Amino acid sequence: MKHTPLIALAITLPLILIAGCSSSDSQLAYFAERSADRQAEQNKRMADVTQAASQDHRRIVEAVETSRQEVVSLEHEVREQHDRLDEERRSLAAQRNRELMLVPVLETIGMLLVAALPLVVCIYLLRGLQTPEDEASETLLRELVERPGLLTSGEPRPRLEARQRRIESPEGEEAELPF
Repeated sequence: MKHTPLIALAITLPLILIAGCSSSDSQLAYFAERSADRQAEQNKRMADVTQAASQDHRRIVEAVETSRQEVVSLEHEVREQHDRLDEERRSLAAQRNRELMLVPVLETIGMLLVAALPLVVCIYLLRGLQTPEDEASETLLRELVERPGLLTSGEPRPRLEARQRRIESPEGEEAELPF
């Protein structure tokens, strides 16, 4: 590229000197000049090709760099997704462990509720059978029993000292009656 004019000068200068020395060599000078023009044209084409190759190389380097950045970005995204999935997996495992620990507790509570249900039904039925009249009767009886003198006139009751009755049982033994 920078050497192109020097090469052309190096080629054309000897041709000019040769052409200037003799007249018969004018054809040789013409060919030398044409050769120098061709060489300059080839040098120009080479410079264009080199420049195009350089630009293509630059574009390739930029494309490679861009693709590397994309690959790094994708790797980062994949790592983040992997981390999120790993965290989600750990969370699900911990939740599963908690659920497994709760199963026996819930089963025990369920069995206790099932076992207590008949008792609750019985209590409900017993309370439902009791009427307010029964409660009043019970309260009056308690008062009668607790207060002395309500059932009696205040005098002590005489004890009956009667004979105790005896009954013979079918086996032939005698039994006492409490009255």
